[in-house]
Amino acid sequence: MKRIGLLSKCFAIALLLAMIGSELTGTSLAPNTIVARAEAALPQATGISVAYHTEEEIRNYLKSSGAMINDPVTYKEEPSTEAPYKAGSLTDETLNSSVKMVNQIRYIAGLSYNVELDKSYTEMAQAASLVNRVNRIMTHWPNRPSGMEESLYQLGRKGAESSNIASGYGPINSSLVEGYMEDGDSSNIERVGHRRWILNPPMSATGFGYCDNFSAMYVFDKNNQAASEYGVVWPAQTMPTDYFGRDYPWSISMGYEVDKDKVQVKLIRMSDEKTWNFSSTHSNGYFNVDNGGYGQKGCIIFRPDDVKYYVGGDVFQVTISGLDTPVSYSVSFFDLVPVTSVTIKKTDTKILKGQYLYLEASVTPADASHGWVQWSSSDKAIAEAESADVMSHGWVVGKSYGTAIITAKSSNGLEATHKITVVPKPIDVQKVTSAKKGQVTVSYQKDKTVSGYEVVYATDSKFSKNKKTKVVNKASISKTTISKLKPGQIYYFKVRSYALVDGKKVYGEYGDWDYEWVKN
Repeated sequence: MKRIGLLSKCFAIALLLAMIGSELTGTSLAPNTIVARAEAALPQATGISVAYHTEEEIRNYLKSSGAMINDPVTYKEEPSTEAPYKAGSLTDETLNSSVKMVNQIRYIAGLSYNVELDKSYTEMAQAASLVNRVNRIMTHWPNRPSGMEESLYQLGRKGAESSNIASGYGPINSSLVEGYMEDGDSSNIERVGHRRWILNPPMSATGFGYCDNFSAMYVFDKNNQAASEYGVVWPAQTMPTDYFGRDYPWSISMGYEVDKDKVQVKLIRMSDEKTWNFSSTHSNGYFNVDNGGYGQKGCIIFRPDDVKYYVGGDVFQVTISGLDTPVSYSVSFFDLVPVTSVTIKKTDTKILKGQYLYLEASVTPADASHGWVQWSSSDKAIAEAESADVMSHGWVVGKSYGTAIITAKSSNGLEATHKITVVPKPIDVQKVTSAKKGQVTVSYQKDKTVSGYEVVYATDSKFSKNKKTKVVNKASISKTTISKLKPGQIYYFKVRSYALVDGKKVYGEYGDWDYEWVKN
């Protein structure tokens, strides 16, 4: 459940004007030269100044960084959440992993990626995490817990006022990517403030705190006065899907005030030319402009409706008018760990009408960026995949007699198939009698949904000796008489039904069998 902290509009704007000013100027500390796109089909970005990185460059940087979203949190000194309180401290390994994750995000975005740890920021963030944990409430303005020393409380209060705060995400790195950078819930989407702080060009240092799933990241540093990037976009121009989910809003921060009534955004998915338009008068999804001082001002925020997921190979073109200078850029998504194969863990299956079958697909490698598959049926009238269409498992229900192919398709188009045949229910032999010499009458269950029945009889219970079949071509007939049987011989009888589908018989299973001595 999402429980990310909020940044109050009035507080943030007032505090920012006092603390960091309203304009960000200068040049970047990091080598953020715009490089030419390798993809000749994609136009050069205009109206933004962030660096462009290729897929290979991003892969190499993330690999060299080494930080992972699920890196665990470890303590150098355990915090104490009962009086006498103690802030505790995180290990260097945890702190280094988290600052590396911040730099990964900034590298992907094309910003300076040399943000460092600051001891004083870390102490404030750690104290903020403790105070919120003790109070069991996530707030930027915490009350003093009973029995807490004034100095520790003031440190925590200052940290909470100047940090992104989160709860319920587990590791710190998870809160960075899946919390702050997501910012898509109803409390945050109108400004995506947590994201903008992390992507604030002049940030040069930060600090982190953690206490029992309450975490904080100090974000008010502005010491990279040389930073001059504008048009900071997320998703970035080259975007790993691992860092951007389907519920994440898109955003671009211009660094100057933007008039919402003038802005018009067009988003095109290049694979099918699906187009979304956004403006103050009509939008195909969420749209807003926020000029508050959360990092860079002039933030345009939009989220397209009806996007199930973003997958490797997706390319989108963004054009924005109504600004000082028109903006145009493309976003190319890629999977950090692509799927190489898909398998379904069952052999071909027969099911009945109305019966549900559980199917499970597995993708290789196990740590693929997208471990889910999309389920589909070649004929929904026969068998339909009723479960969520982007999960590793699926429920299939039989609808009518016949055969359908169920397909599990990975995000990058690899497939595994499973044949489902929907068959009639088994037919039990109910009664066998021999009233006349050489004759036996077989009574069986009737099924009005089928086309007919086959009565099989033989002189052994394995139905291998003197085996013969009598066909009954009407579903309404529930008994048949078999003649010319050997008097005094025991015969065994079983029945199955069949349905004609496109001129071919689809057989059900045999039900319970019976036997009878033929009358002499």
